[in-house]
Amino acid sequence: MNNAERLIRHEDKVLLLVTLMIGLLVGLVVVAFIVVTENLGDRLFPAEGAAWRRVAIPVLGSLIAGYWLWKYFPDARGSGIPQTRTALFLDDAYIRLRTVAGKFLCASLTLASGIPLGREGPSVQVGAGVASTLGRRLGLSPSRVRALAPAGCAAA
Repeated sequence: MNNAERLIRHEDKVLLLVTLMIGLLVGLVVVAFIVVTENLGDRLFPAEGAAWRRVAIPVLGSLIAGYWLWKYFPDARGSGIPQTRTALFLDDAYIRLRTVAGKFLCASLTLASGIPLGREGPSVQVGAGVASTLGRRLGLSPSRVRALAPAGCAAA
């Protein structure tokens, strides 16, 4: 076996390990996303809450999240799945950590506020973003990062 074959075999093992790490990390992030959303929703809409909260909280939550998206997290706009597909096909799966944090925060706030967004789209974008960020931080090539991003989507 020559050096090139050993390197390829070693690289495959490293990618398998990184894929497992991505699955674990994305799973933890998605569980945190659900827990944060549920706990915040319980605080915003207590069982004995006044009726005005049913109107005011969704409006305020939308305004705050909209401002954050406009000012700090413009790449976190949208449901998450089309943005992830765009990143996969046009940007070599480059999703910034800032986008992941923004999607997590803004989606948590809007879901907890009662906006019927759904968790699936944001979870997919967060999962792909975690995989993209981890792959880039480990110094993997853009083609390898692009190959890992769907693992983050699937883990979400």
